[in-house]
Amino acid sequence: MQDLFKKIVYTGVGLVTNTSETLRGSVDDLVNRGKISKEEGQSMLKGLQENMSDKYEEFESGITNVVGVVMDKMNVPTTESVKAMEKRIKSLEIKVGLLTKELETAKGGKTAATAKKKTTTTRRTRKKVEEAVETATKKATTAAKKTTAKARSTAKKATTTAKSTAKKASTTARSTAKKAATAIKDAVEG
Repeated sequence: MQDLFKKIVYTGVGLVTNTSETLRGSVDDLVNRGKISKEEGQSMLKGLQENMSDKYEEFESGITNVVGVVMDKMNVPTTESVKAMEKRIKSLEIKVGLLTKELETAKGGKTAATAKKKTTTTRRTRKKVEEAVETATKKATTAAKKTTAKARSTAKKATTTAKSTAKKASTTARSTAKKAATAIKDAVEG
């Protein structure tokens, strides 16, 4: 998912760079033809670059929001909830280990009747704990599979949305660059 976001951001950077180069070329052309001074050209470029920087930040923010909304709508588990499940599984594993040690101790140094009674109780408890661990493991596995499927689906939707947004941004940036270049030429020549 991070790779997708990086690709989208890099696409935006490429658009900004391409648009900047187009505008710089138009302004340089006007300076070379003597229509505007070098200082006026630099001032125009600086203003346009600041404007494009603001637009790029809006673009990046919009992509981040789209990805967040898609993740929320898909009900993708958060990192915190997955960590909580992992912590619970570890806790259950520790309990099973302690019960196993208790069982081994019960078999060792007690009278036969006491050991048999504790062994039976420990076996029941151990079985319950093993069942609980197995159930928790199955739930965690199922949740992980669902999470993976949701993440894939979310990534696919985010990719589609991001591509569409990037394409619109690219078209808008090119159009804005052309309009800006035309407006500069018209202003200088007119």
